[in-house]
Amino acid sequence: MTARPRTPENGDGSLLRSIAICVLASSVTIPVAATAATPAQTADVAAADALFREGKALLDQRNFAAACPKLAESNRLDSQAATLLALATCHEGEGKTASAWAEYNAVADRARQEGRGDGEQAARARSTALEAKLSKLTISPSAMAAATVGLIVKRNGVFVAALPATVPVDPGEQFVEATAPGKRPFMATVVVASNGETKVIEIPRLQDDFEGPGGGTPGLYGRAGGARLSRLQIGGIAAGAAGLVAIGVGSYFGLRAMKLNDDSKAGCDGDACDPDAKQKRLDARTAGNWSTVAFAAGGVLVAGGTALFVLGRSKETGGSGVNVATVASPDGGLLLVSGQF
Repeated sequence: MTARPRTPENGDGSLLRSIAICVLASSVTIPVAATAATPAQTADVAAADALFREGKALLDQRNFAAACPKLAESNRLDSQAATLLALATCHEGEGKTASAWAEYNAVADRARQEGRGDGEQAARARSTALEAKLSKLTISPSAMAAATVGLIVKRNGVFVAALPATVPVDPGEQFVEATAPGKRPFMATVVVASNGETKVIEIPRLQDDFEGPGGGTPGLYGRAGGARLSRLQIGGIAAGAAGLVAIGVGSYFGLRAMKLNDDSKAGCDGDACDPDAKQKRLDARTAGNWSTVAFAAGGVLVAGGTALFVLGRSKETGGSGVNVATVASPDGGLLLVSGQF
């Protein structure tokens, strides 16, 4: 099928309509397709033509915010030189100088391929006029970052192939992210002004990631399903283990205190004891004191470790907190835990 060429209408009072639009649009021709268009292709062309007309009318009214999306969608559905030229004009009016510059260059390249020297010259003139206004962003990885295996750098979600790179950008916020397997992502945001400013983002050495999925160190950090223990959970495990050791020590001194006290009974008559039995009773009292201290410390460590572990899990799953209480005595200890798990 043959699509009807799109040409800008001659509305009055449009300050953005340049001689370049008239020259280019007037010479646009659409080649006859080699094969019959499918119904879907026909619908795309019709939708593109309607969007172009709507967008061009809004552009004549200098309503750039509403015009540019319609022109961009029209160009996506059925790219034509007139559409791309109108989109470049719209982006220039919107202040997106880098987008407009690239689109003017694309129109010039298209005109050259079609042998339209006047159209190429007009588009190049518009592109050249914008070059002095272009804002730029330089993305520069450090030597350590550049040597990182699997380094991927994206600007506004788009992969940056060559680094270091200095690229024209539309004024406004620019977001850069650098990622690599087993490393914490680096993210930076800068605001580039519209006065031809150049901003630089330097990517430092990426830090090892011991927490995220696919991160650096296996073993203790690994869990079923590929998840990883948080630092709070690891600290909780360590504290709990130390608490269990302390409780074990308390049990040893408690048993020793009971044995020494039993052994001293053979040398005592009531409170009167021979020197050996008296020493055993003193040693039993000392062992009992150590048992009490060890049980108390063990209880606190186990309670604290449990709290850290559950808090670490709560941060990961969105659960709520935990209440922990301990009761220690020379004869043992009691740990009370309540909350949501």
